[in-house]
Amino acid sequence: MTPSNGSEKSISGDGASTITAEAIADLVSGELVGDGQVAVSGVAPLDRAEAAHLSILSSAKYQALFATTRAGVVLVDPE
Repeated sequence: MTPSNGSEKSISGDGASTITAEAIADLVSGELVGDGQVAVSGVAPLDRAEAAHLSILSSAKYQALFATTRAGVVLVDPE
């Protein structure tokens, strides 16, 4: 995460404004597919997410939304 004051790195919510896809993948021990430098600053559902949002695909029934989402980062349940 990048702190808003730029002084030191933080993985907590205190003072943090963005986190990269690479950092998210590391935190959840996930496989990164795509650009690890994409930064997000919020969370939103697949159908309302924009480029600066993280979203989650946890069920195959939402694959149509996944195909059209504008989320910058999507966590996908491997099952």
